Amino acid sequence: WDYCSVSSPNKSLSIPGYGSLTCAAIESNAQSNTFDPEDCGYVQEQLLSSNNPCGCRITGTDRACPSPPTNQNDICRVCPNGKRVGDPNFVVPFGLSLFGGFLCGDMAAGGLDRQYDRDICGQASSAASAHCSCYDPSVES
Repeated sequence: WDYCSVSSPNKSLSIPGYGSLTCAAIESNAQSNTFDPEDCGYVQEQLLSSNNPCGCRITGTDRACPSPPTNQNDICRVCPNGKRVGDPNFVVPFGLSLFGGFLCGDMAAGGLDRQYDRDICGQASSAASAHCSCYDPSVES
């Protein structure tokens, strides 16, 4: 995702499953593959739509989203039951878990990248449930 540089970093967009994010946050999350692979294409469409809400300047040709993993059993989804992290920028408090000091979005990305074994995934899920405002994207607020 190093193909787009935003020229309107402070503009906010509503991204389903992630809430309102500034264009700078969208660019940062995209570059670090924080977006769920299933959402990546939608985010790209929004950034590159005809009204170009973030002032995206094409800087390269790498438009590939990470491929959704084929083996869902190896993924750690830190929010249970299909829920998503509602506050990706919240910092998990120190001293409360192994993930103290982590951003909720980074913790979720690590799970999607299969960085956690089963025990660590359980700790990440506990931290996310307690601190990351997990929500069901199918339920309108």
